[in-house]
Amino acid sequence: PVEFLPKSDYIALGHLHKKQKMGAGNCYYSGSPLQYSFDERPDKSVKVFDLTKEGVTGLKDVPLTSGRKLVRLTAENVDDGVKLLEEYPDALVELTLVLSAPLTKADSLLLYAHENLVSLLTEIRVEGELVFESRKGLSDEALFDAYYKSAYNTAPKEEVKTLFLETIAELSEN
Repeated sequence: PVEFLPKSDYIALGHLHKKQKMGAGNCYYSGSPLQYSFDERPDKSVKVFDLTKEGVTGLKDVPLTSGRKLVRLTAENVDDGVKLLEEYPDALVELTLVLSAPLTKADSLLLYAHENLVSLLTEIRVEGELVFESRKGLSDEALFDAYYKSAYNTAPKEEVKTLFLETIAELSEN
């Protein structure tokens, strides 16, 4: 507890990534000098002050500007995602794509051609109401068709379905 700390002009506390003031007086967690997680705020700084006979004077935050920022971005499609990556060339990016169909290999290559992309997340947007239907007794192909249609609001391409069915057959043999 803060009340157990000694009475001091300035107390610099240990290792938390987020800078914060503790209690009354000049008691601080400094925070990390760089962002180490996308959850951290990018406004990193250090405390600078003079320590005189009267105590701490001129206490101020000095922003740290070097190092790459970590930013979270969201795009509605691959083209918009590429534009965002190009707008933040000096940042390391976690990009969330909101999709209505799966990414193609060409889309993935286009996105990962940007060296600032370090994390790609996808969200599938489904329009319409979800309705429960029993699928008991359906074939693997029919189950796959139903799942794909519910997830992407379109029928799967034949090569995707073929790959899925070949994988299921191979797994069944083992």
